[in-house]
Amino acid sequence: MATTSTRTPEVSHGFTPGAHIADPAPLGLAAFALTTFFLSFVNAGLVPATVEPVVFGLALAYGGAAQFAAGLWEFAKGNTFGATAFCSYGSFWLSFWWLTAHLADYKIPAADVGKGVGLYLVAGALLIKSSPAPAIDVFTLEQRGAAELIAGQNPYAIDYPNPYDATDTRNLPAVDRDSR
Repeated sequence: MATTSTRTPEVSHGFTPGAHIADPAPLGLAAFALTTFFLSFVNAGLVPATVEPVVFGLALAYGGAAQFAAGLWEFAKGNTFGATAFCSYGSFWLSFWWLTAHLADYKIPAADVGKGVGLYLVAGALLIKSSPAPAIDVFTLEQRGAAELIAGQNPYAIDYPNPYDATDTRNLPAVDRDSR
């Protein structure tokens, strides 16, 4: 006896890839901001150059590894721009750490070390400058976090608008902050 089998087409249940993953943008933005903030203070001469090793630790762990991880999570969520930006910036910081940690191995003449590192940082600045919109205003994020701290609130409980998708309303500020 011959039987025919009809295959039922698969039904989508509305599952969005990466929906179970929390928004990695705050991690990526914070890693970028803090590492850049520290390096800028050293480069501007606002703190002694002897604190420069602190920048290298941040460049490896936070600006590099944490930001690169945020980029991979953005890939999983389907956000190509966020993934490209965070993976690029994270890779920059990882390679900056490698460069500075191994400068002595390259046997570059002492007079040329500053030129090489300077060119490297200019290339990094051009990477940031050439990134397409949206422009991320790190200073505004830092101000808002500081204001929450001064007010005795948890700055990590702030919901920020998604800078990559103006139609995304999941991160709009909540009205009731005391319930957190």
